[in-house]
Amino acid sequence: MQIQIYLSQILMAFNRLIPTKTASTNANQSRYAKIIAETLKSTLNEAILHPIDETSIQISIADLMSSIGISEGYGNRLFKEAYGFSPQQYLSTLKLKWAKKMLLKPQFSVSEIAQTLGYQNASHFSRQFKRWTAMSPKTYRQIVAKN
Repeated sequence: MQIQIYLSQILMAFNRLIPTKTASTNANQSRYAKIIAETLKSTLNEAILHPIDETSIQISIADLMSSIGISEGYGNRLFKEAYGFSPQQYLSTLKLKWAKKMLLKPQFSVSEIAQTLGYQNASHFSRQFKRWTAMSPKTYRQIVAKN
């Protein structure tokens, strides 16, 4: 009988440790998700604001995950659990914000904006912009300029 009591006490002690470990794991997972988000944002901003050369920027999520020491699948899962969408969707959202800012400035052509944001050509950028906003970059520029 005494052995059962000791075993019960040991099991209860282990049970109390589990939530602490889970909270610690969740904190690490949240930290990784935040690092991914901040790195994506700063990498894109740096590439746009301080381009090294005239070639288009390419941000590899796989390379980013590798640089912080986690696998791409694990990083994607952590990010999605923390924010509700994938790192690629987040990067697209950041690009959309930059595209809208740049379209407000008539000195930037659609081709220049496309290249700056890492698209291989203006037509690919235009198709993507239309998916995001349901209007072409040219239409967006005209509507925003009127307001």
